[in-house]
Amino acid sequence: MIAKKKAKAEILKGFIKRLQKQERLIDEFDKSLWSSLVEFITVNNKEDIRITFKDGMEIKA
Repeated sequence: MIAKKKAKAEILKGFIKRLQKQERLIDEFDKSLWSSLVEFITVNNKEDIRITFKDGMEIKA
């Protein structure tokens, strides 16, 4: 349990570092930024699309 939380914290730290390195506002798709944040996307049907982030959080898009 503790190791899993530490691993999630490291992932989030990496993402925050990447955001801090941005020299400008994000105004276009950035593949490396996207892949540092999103684990996978699940499409059940056109009304049920879910995004799962690397920290385990899931949202319905």
